[in-house]
Amino acid sequence: VYEHIDFSATDLETEIASVVDNVVVGALAEHRDELIQGVHLSLRTPLGGIMGETSLSDISSHNRLAEMNFEMGLADIDAQVTVSDMGATVEKCLRDAGRQDDILMPYVMGLRESFTTPLLGLMNGSIDALLRVGAPGNERYFITDYKTNRLDHDGVVTMIDGYSRGALLEEMEHHDYPLQALIYGVAVYRHLRWTSPDIDADAAIAGMAYFFVRAMAGIETPSVDGHRHGVFTWEAPPGLWSQL
Repeated sequence: VYEHIDFSATDLETEIASVVDNVVVGALAEHRDELIQGVHLSLRTPLGGIMGETSLSDISSHNRLAEMNFEMGLADIDAQVTVSDMGATVEKCLRDAGRQDDILMPYVMGLRESFTTPLLGLMNGSIDALLRVGAPGNERYFITDYKTNRLDHDGVVTMIDGYSRGALLEEMEHHDYPLQALIYGVAVYRHLRWTSPDIDADAAIAGMAYFFVRAMAGIETPSVDGHRHGVFTWEAPPGLWSQL
């Protein structure tokens, strides 16, 4: 559904309904109206964090590359590069930027210490959406992914409290979503470096934004210290992508 919607359509609800009617089948079709309403609210939610008051409905199809497929070469086997090397690189970039207390620092230190999976050969994948935000000449790119994980649980006051920044971080780390985003970022860096040599691809890739759409409930979605429930954003430190 998110892949095919024109987020900036004038009549957004009709646009969503058309896509839902085209692609949602089986038992889910019984929930057509709830799906349309839920998707509509998610697209109208101010994203917060490094994306500020921007909502997905502010981003035109011209500035969204949906389902960006990639295939890229990794290190040679003789180089013996592992995921832990990626963790060490991110940790160094964060420390160089004075971000020792960064929210992802414990995670990347964990990668450095224990994630010895080798990185070699060829990797392919598909990024849910690469978003371009900002005025021409000052665009920033965001690696994004839509998640439908259900995070509310016994003990939270309201369902949406299960999607606070702390809860999202726990879910991100549990599924290694930060590692996924870092790999995606390298693919985007190579793509921009080759296709747009006139821009500084390293500086242009702002970071990641993962959308846990169940909690993106429009402008009423709670926000704490500028971070919106249901949206996990993280800003890349300077030099990250080229060093990775």
